[in-house]
Amino acid sequence: MTQKKVYSAFGIVILAIVGISSMYVRSHDRDDEPTQKTESVPTTENAPPVLGTVTPQAPRVSVIPDTRPTIAFSVEGTMYQMPIVVGETLEQAMERFENENHSFSFYGKKIPGMGFFVTEMNGVKEGGGKYWVYYLNNVSATLGISMQKIKEGDVIRWEKRTPNDY
Repeated sequence: MTQKKVYSAFGIVILAIVGISSMYVRSHDRDDEPTQKTESVPTTENAPPVLGTVTPQAPRVSVIPDTRPTIAFSVEGTMYQMPIVVGETLEQAMERFENENHSFSFYGKKIPGMGFFVTEMNGVKEGGGKYWVYYLNNVSATLGISMQKIKEGDVIRWEKRTPNDY
């Protein structure tokens, strides 16, 4: 046998092995393809069922950003971005924010004819001659929180002060 015939025979054997291997791989790939279920979906009580295709899909999760207007809000240096509702008072915004954000809390008392007075914020009570006061846009507030309307972009800062420090 000549060397040319040996190379030809060897090439034919290699081609045969590659061809058989590729057919084997293709036939097993089909076994791994996802299957589709077909089920009946009635459209009305009297109508015959309609066949439909159900394809399993992963659940989709959408994150919706909070687009409400906000104010900057701080309590003794702890900063918050507080979402607000247009037209609400500072007291209403604080009550809603406390329900939504469990790292913020406040307590106080309503005084008839005067409104709501804050006596505790984030676990810190008034005392020692110091009371909770707030500043609206860096100016000492002139209205109580139950009367003060807020708007987007306002800056509220709460501090404990003596009456002489206001």
